[in-house]
Amino acid sequence: MMTCVSFWKEKILFCDGWFLYLDGKGNHSVISQQCARQLELKYQNYQASMDMGRGGLPKEVAYPARGFRCVDGKYVYTDYDVDKLIGTGSVRPVEGVMMIPEEIMGIRINGIARRAFENETGLVQVILPDGISKIDESAFEGCTNLREITNLSEDVHIGADAFKNTALFSGQRIEYLGHALIRVEHSFSGILKIEEGTTSIADCALQGCAKLEEVLFPSDLRIIGRAAFEGCVKLKRIRLPQSLQKIEASAFQDCEKLTELVLPQKMDTIGERAFAGCRALERVELPDGIREMKRALFEGCGRLNEVHIPDSVRRIYPKAFEGTGLFAHYLESEDEELYLDQWLIHYKGFDGKILSVKEGTIGIADLEFLTAHEVSEVHFPDSLQYIGADTFRNASLRRIDLPEKLLYIGQSAFKGTKIKEILIPASVDIVEKWAFQSCEELEKITVTGSKTNIVWPAVSGRRDKEPIIISAPVHSPAAEYCEEYGAQYHLSFQPLRQS
Repeated sequence: MMTCVSFWKEKILFCDGWFLYLDGKGNHSVISQQCARQLELKYQNYQASMDMGRGGLPKEVAYPARGFRCVDGKYVYTDYDVDKLIGTGSVRPVEGVMMIPEEIMGIRINGIARRAFENETGLVQVILPDGISKIDESAFEGCTNLREITNLSEDVHIGADAFKNTALFSGQRIEYLGHALIRVEHSFSGILKIEEGTTSIADCALQGCAKLEEVLFPSDLRIIGRAAFEGCVKLKRIRLPQSLQKIEASAFQDCEKLTELVLPQKMDTIGERAFAGCRALERVELPDGIREMKRALFEGCGRLNEVHIPDSVRRIYPKAFEGTGLFAHYLESEDEELYLDQWLIHYKGFDGKILSVKEGTIGIADLEFLTAHEVSEVHFPDSLQYIGADTFRNASLRRIDLPEKLLYIGQSAFKGTKIKEILIPASVDIVEKWAFQSCEELEKITVTGSKTNIVWPAVSGRRDKEPIIISAPVHSPAAEYCEEYGAQYHLSFQPLRQS
């Protein structure tokens, strides 16, 4: 009997009448049999399309190879592997009162997955276990008889339409569930005062409330969900409470009249595009504890001319400042590089030129094909700690000297370069995937640190050339990488002699 079904890094298990979904990112949820089937169907459809696209297989070969049958000219999937997990057991009926266990097979349930129990009309009440941190998009959508959710945590993040078309609500213009604001009618205008005691705002809760002008937040608010205020084009003022910890992706995107933003100091997470398209935004104060500035965070904020990057920041994603006022001024100037505080944000096309990163710089932002990448030589300052993704991808570099304080080498940072040999300082914590992939001339990498983590597949060699030598301390993560992937990626391990 099958014990689990795997899709990419995801797994589905069956135990004691429950289907258990592990998404590979640390999120564990019980799901219905129908949801398990939909996950398998989606995976096999994708694999068949990839077999056709990349593999060049004809449709009549690709789909049957993935378990589909041709019925009346259409390919259908009926023989589900997830059904085989049940064996001689039986599936718990999803109806009446459903009490979700705290753990299954020693695995703690910490969330409810996307569409986990969609359209299960027999459900009347759900009793959640302690520790549920997220109820994802459409988790209970269409459960038309669902009238009660018990033990809803104060810190739970509620996805868009998680409870749409259930019997939980009374049709009011403003809908709450436990400590969460779930939905506000699009026609709401003027000032909204959110009830005290509200700790989270659900994804898309006020999305498209085009007449909303001001929001008075409760003092205990902790989470503002994805796209919660997206498209609130008349929203001028927000005073965020000091209790706030997370602003999810696109939360205030396209709030065109928002002019100033002061973020609470306790915050540690701001999602991608959170303030993109806020055309009137002129000034931002970021919290000192934030570690990442996500993709397109302030993209299209044409009046934004002032941003201070806190010392706590470790990574700046692509397009974080593209389309801002400060980026526009840089493009119009004769400056070859754009620096913000101690970060190199962008450099213009270097056609065979030398790039000297100025002293005092601690980080280079992710660049993702924003420049010509024809730099032939680069000089790093001793102060540099972070090299972002794609920063020198496909550049003409033949040699680089990495500084001794360096901590991080980002995804594809030196992919496709002409480097022959490189020494990675002991200070480096992580070498991300593809960092030195497709480096046709690469012969040797020396990893001096015993704790440097090399993320698969950071390094790979060609079969028509001598293997790439990885010299590193014995029993180090770099040595383990070479042992695990050496045969597959044409690598040869050489113990590093340490004085």
